Amino acid sequence: LAEDDNINILKEAYWTAKRIGFDHIVGYLRGGIESFISSGKEWECLRSMSAENYCEVDEGMKVNILNVEDVEDIGAEENGVLKLPLKVLYKNLDLLDKSQLIHLVCNSGDTATTAGSYLVNHGYEAVVIAGGMQAIKKVCK
Repeated sequence: LAEDDNINILKEAYWTAKRIGFDHIVGYLRGGIESFISSGKEWECLRSMSAENYCEVDEGMKVNILNVEDVEDIGAEENGVLKLPLKVLYKNLDLLDKSQLIHLVCNSGDTATTAGSYLVNHGYEAVVIAGGMQAIKKVCK
């Protein structure tokens, strides 16, 4: 994430993570992701797909769309999309089915990526849809 002498970046990252619901931060990657990869330790990438590819997915799989944008109506479902902001996701995992693939959306992809990483680390299968709901509405007919 940052060099040891760049404490301001670390503080900003810490407070950003706290604001979106990550309360137990235990450290950072000294030397960034490049040093972690070059260390030879095991790592994995979060799955993602384009809105175009999502439109071609079997209808039976589309029921688990999770919108993790910061919205007012937490837990509401609209057109098959469950609204569950990232900042409360950790408190509402019981609303999700571990046996189903969860397609994650948000506005830019950053929040959905964070949510996807969290879900995968808690035993869920997740994929981020690039471009979010706007791209799905634009591409899928």
